[in-house]
Amino acid sequence: MPCSKHLKPILAMAMALAVSASAQTILHVGEAALHAAYVLLVPGPGGGFDVGYCTSDQCVWLIPRLPIESSDSWSAILSDADQDGDLDAVIGAQGGAESFDNDGSGFFAAVDSLPAATFSGPIEALAAGDLNNDGYEDLVLATGSGVGCNHGCGGDYNQVYLNDGSGSYYDASDLIPAAGSQSRDVAVADVNGDGLLDIYFANDVDHTTCGGPGGCHVYARADELLINLGSSFALAPLPGAAARSQSVVMEDFDGDGDIDIFVGHVPNCEGCTGFDELYVNDGAGGFAVADGAMPEEALESVAAAAGDVDGDGDLDLLVAGAYFASNRLYINETSAGGEVTFVLSQEFPEVAFTVDVALADLNGDGALDAYFANDGLDTVYFGDGAGRFVLMTSAVPPGDSYTTGVEIGDVDGDGDPDALLTRGGQDQVYINIGNGILR
Repeated sequence: MPCSKHLKPILAMAMALAVSASAQTILHVGEAALHAAYVLLVPGPGGGFDVGYCTSDQCVWLIPRLPIESSDSWSAILSDADQDGDLDAVIGAQGGAESFDNDGSGFFAAVDSLPAATFSGPIEALAAGDLNNDGYEDLVLATGSGVGCNHGCGGDYNQVYLNDGSGSYYDASDLIPAAGSQSRDVAVADVNGDGLLDIYFANDVDHTTCGGPGGCHVYARADELLINLGSSFALAPLPGAAARSQSVVMEDFDGDGDIDIFVGHVPNCEGCTGFDELYVNDGAGGFAVADGAMPEEALESVAAAAGDVDGDGDLDLLVAGAYFASNRLYINETSAGGEVTFVLSQEFPEVAFTVDVALADLNGDGALDAYFANDGLDTVYFGDGAGRFVLMTSAVPPGDSYTTGVEIGDVDGDGDPDALLTRGGQDQVYINIGNGILR
């Protein structure tokens, strides 16, 4: 934070400057007095503005965009829960979840809109979608407790919360089978074309046995595809053997008009190859493993994002490698016959310990950019639109906080994407101040 003798004249100048609440204004000040610093004015709460004291690589804001509180957050989702035209937030943490209402300019206040619930472990992942077709976005929570216990013993069950139409949620978890915890990711999509959103839980460990021959043995818990029947969800069959799933992306990867499923794995379980897999849809919600679609390598794939990074009309994959594997870009080379092959196109040696990834056009040039959420300094790469990424060291502020998740969306309503970051300490909102620079 700048010293007071420098901050006071900045604030005096800022308060005297008449600015439109709908436009961002940069006011440069004397380099000699303020060491190349500048003041950034952006729309603020209540129709006013917020003031940022900025240097070349970071800004200190007068008004925090999230309540200042120590957190142990793992996941987040942005959606317009109350249908007032802006993106609200739900953040999943160790022991539960919390909801935040957006005032329309990207400032969030905690609201009591979730069912009262306490979990023994973290909310590993969140998904939003209109599960009951009433026009309001509902929530699905993937819980991650119960490590080392047998299937269904203790721990927390995954949750479904339905929106009551006002932006508040009620517990409707009895709609889904109570199959235990240890889910690492969740996604929603209509896999069978009936107009109802279905749910996929990517699951990790079922149980571990120790003391016998060979020491300890880890057994994976099968993933769950839950088909929406309108008044309940039913478990559907999946191809392949159980594996330690960490990430799931549901998109139309082969371009045939139905939803396919990418599942990222980690190795080290009984009967598991650890290979990532692509399940292709037969058009009616039946799935088969797409042999040869993914490289047969046992790598950590703890998070993934899909997008057309090379502009050829199909969806590519960006995969996070966590601690023991590199981050990887796979280009989709779907044949004329509809057979999908993902080809390794780029690795990111400058980035380490990535736990989440996101794709969005941060700098407004029409090409997707990549945000890597890391255990350490986060990193942003700008895409060239032809399938290559270049590191932009100034795009995010420096720091060494453990970022556990990133959610991208236009929270301040100015037309460009911002970032909501969940962290082991203070969660943060970075606003896009132009050209993909997040502060």
